[in-house]
Amino acid sequence: PVGLLKDKKAVHIVSRGGEYGDAPYEMGDRYLRTILGFFGIQDMKTIAVESLDVVGADVEGKVEQGIKVAKDTAKLF
Repeated sequence: PVGLLKDKKAVHIVSRGGEYGDAPYEMGDRYLRTILGFFGIQDMKTIAVESLDVVGADVEGKVEQGIKVAKDTAKLF
C-alpha cells in the first residue's frame, strides 16, 4: 500500500505515570508511528510528560514544561 498523506506532520502528545522513554515496553508511540506510517506520515514528533505518578515528582513543573514544548512545536506546523 502507498500512503496518501506524504509530506504531512503529526504530533503525539502523551502523559505517563512512569518513565518509559524508548524502552521496548513503550507501545503507544510505536503503535501510532506504525499506523501513521501506513497513511504515509513519516514526520512525527512525540511530546511525552513522564513520571507524573512518581512520589515527590514536580508534577506542575513537568506539565508546564510539556505545555512549553507543545507551544514551541506548534510553531513548526
